[in-house]
Amino acid sequence: MGSPERHRYRISLVERPPRTLVDPPFLIRHPIPEDRDRLAELMLDSYIGTIDYEGEGIEEAQAEVMDYLGAGPNLEGSWVVEDGDLLLAAALISTLEEGPLVGYVMTRAAAKGQGVAATLLEKCIQSLTEQGWEKVDAFITSGNTASERLFARAGAKRID
Repeated sequence: MGSPERHRYRISLVERPPRTLVDPPFLIRHPIPEDRDRLAELMLDSYIGTIDYEGEGIEEAQAEVMDYLGAGPNLEGSWVVEDGDLLLAAALISTLEEGPLVGYVMTRAAAKGQGVAATLLEKCIQSLTEQGWEKVDAFITSGNTASERLFARAGAKRID
């Protein structure tokens, strides 16, 4: 049995009408490199039990976050939700040669289903639009229903 298929989705930032945001009652800010350990812990918490979880531990999550931070992060286009010492959610954007990519949308298990990821994705879209980008892509694992719905509501179309 192989790994699940991943598909490329695209949101056109020029064709999409702006949307009104309602911020959750937590601090929303851009991530900073010093968030790396909290991002790794959030990543692990958010992926356990999902189709994208493959038995990784905290060391693998830390390595994944370090790879993100070392490979063209767009921190001004990315957002995190902070509640005290915890990060509740994050949407992390990378800038690649072909344009921005939503690398991760993570929500702590206890905060899922409250619209936090949708708010963060909308904030990313607004930031990328303000930066002058015309599109943003994402790769979503086939069968990751929550991500498929989240991106469909944001106007994403599968392009592969």
